[in-house]
Amino acid sequence: MAQFESRTLLSAPPEQVFDFILRPSNLQSVAPPETQFVYIQPPHIIELGTRLTCKLSAYGMVQQLSYEIIELVSPQRYREKMVDGPLQLWLNDYIVEPSE
Repeated sequence: MAQFESRTLLSAPPEQVFDFILRPSNLQSVAPPETQFVYIQPPHIIELGTRLTCKLSAYGMVQQLSYEIIELVSPQRYREKMVDGPLQLWLNDYIVEPSE
C-alpha cells in the first residue's frame, strides 16, 4: 500500500493544535483553494465514531467522500477511514507532536 506523509510546523502548544484540527470548519478553512473542499453538514467537533462527508475537486472532477473517525487519542492523534469514495482503502492520520 502506498504511503504519503506531510508535516507542518506550527508555533502553538500541542493541545491548541489538536483542538483546532478537531473542528471540521477549521480544516475546511485551511484546505488548498483549488480543491474546493467543503464538508456537508459537519458536526461542530469531531469525536470517536464521527462520520464526515465532504466534496472536493480533484483532477477536474468533483468527488464526494465519506469517512469515519476510527481512533482518537487526545491530544495526540486521530485516524479517519474512508467508508465511501473512490479508493478501496484509505486511512488518514492526524498526529500532533511537540517539536524541539
